[in-house]
Amino acid sequence: MRENVAGQDWRTNIEEAVESADVVVICLSNYSVNKEGFVQKELRYAREIALEKPDDTIFLIPLKLENVKCRGDCGFINGLIIWRTKRASYTIY
Repeated sequence: MRENVAGQDWRTNIEEAVESADVVVICLSNYSVNKEGFVQKELRYAREIALEKPDDTIFLIPLKLENVKCRGDCGFINGLIIWRTKRASYTIY
């Protein structure tokens, strides 16, 4: 991904980065999955690009940063779950 500069269309830069990526890690939190706006559009765009890949391709990797309940498009594939617990620094499932 190239660096954004003043006056540049950052949306195009993000789309080009998703299109050329080998994998896309999507960081999910309760805030991000419930936020309205461009975050939702970026999630849908990444999903569209993933649908262009062969069925057995691992392209999208959701990373849950907390105990978040996905709704809509974010629950379509298995992902990693990582968040702080009282017993360990982080728990990965």
